[in-house]
Amino acid sequence: MDFDLSDEQRLLQESAARYVKERCSFEQWRRWRRAGLQPGRRAWAEFAQMGWLALPFDSADGGMDGGPLETMLLVQALGRGLVAEPYQQTVVQAGEVLRASAPCAARSRRIEALIQGRCQVVMACDELPARYDRSWVQASAQPAGRGWSLRGSKAVVVGGDAADAFVVSARAPDGLALFWVEATAPGLRRRDYPLVDGERGADLTLLDVHVGESERLSATGQAEELLERATDTALAALGAEALGLADLLLDQTLQHTRQRRQFGQALAQFQALRHRMVDMYMQVEQLRSAVILATLRLAEHDPDTARVLSALKVQVGKVGRFVSQQAVQLHGGMGMTDEIVVGHAFKRLLALDAQLGNVDHHLRRFAALSA
Repeated sequence: MDFDLSDEQRLLQESAARYVKERCSFEQWRRWRRAGLQPGRRAWAEFAQMGWLALPFDSADGGMDGGPLETMLLVQALGRGLVAEPYQQTVVQAGEVLRASAPCAARSRRIEALIQGRCQVVMACDELPARYDRSWVQASAQPAGRGWSLRGSKAVVVGGDAADAFVVSARAPDGLALFWVEATAPGLRRRDYPLVDGERGADLTLLDVHVGESERLSATGQAEELLERATDTALAALGAEALGLADLLLDQTLQHTRQRRQFGQALAQFQALRHRMVDMYMQVEQLRSAVILATLRLAEHDPDTARVLSALKVQVGKVGRFVSQQAVQLHGGMGMTDEIVVGHAFKRLLALDAQLGNVDHHLRRFAALSA
């Protein structure tokens, strides 16, 4: 198999790495935090100017015809820079639903607004009793005039505190359906709160939220497929972000142990610590292989994609925890402070482990798909 990147893919990788290095330093990230701003949200317009918001959309929709591999290259660079933009929620997940929905005037307007950076839309398709099963939906959609009336609640909507719109799942008389709901819609209430990594999530309550027929994104019997496609693309992107974070932690640890001295020599010279860093490197490379395999299977529409993505998500949880713990321990007490990037990357990896199914969930799913 040819793993060489095309000229366009290499240009995307290099430009993303350069942007993160120049514009997304940890010092800037800390300044945003101290000012009470959401880190990275200031850069959304720049993402639009660079074409990153158009990356996965078809050229007929004004996009760049990018696929899972291009998304992997970009999101890995963003993860390495600890960039907190809601790229996965808006472009990868909700963007996939819009991309695969039926053509219409409303669809074109929404994709155009997303690509131009005028709209941030996130998925609101998870409910607490569902335990990561997005097909388990209690929220209801009842016909009302020329549209629908939505009732129910959605939990842990990542990025939902500042979203302009939501993709909401609800049970209609003809089956599961997906709806576009504006954040300003009457009857929609949201309660936002901080997440473990410093991001913010929200719980939504829908009390007879009225939407028009054009706000229904899925045809009868299509919602499950759209949700599955959005979740699969998000799992692959989540793995790429975790890989970028793991690379960051490994590099930070190597630099620290080369500079920090004890008993007259650098920490990197102690054999026991070198063994631990080798273990970190091996775990990161194992995650890298899982990300590449899952991304290629997704791009090829391989029938084994779901099982491989579950295997990837297990690695995200296990490798993320191992590499993070080693990085903190090898940095000593300072590894837990807010003054260096290590603790923040650790928290981000913990948050990624909990999104779209944790290790236990995906171990069970992997076993079921392997039976």
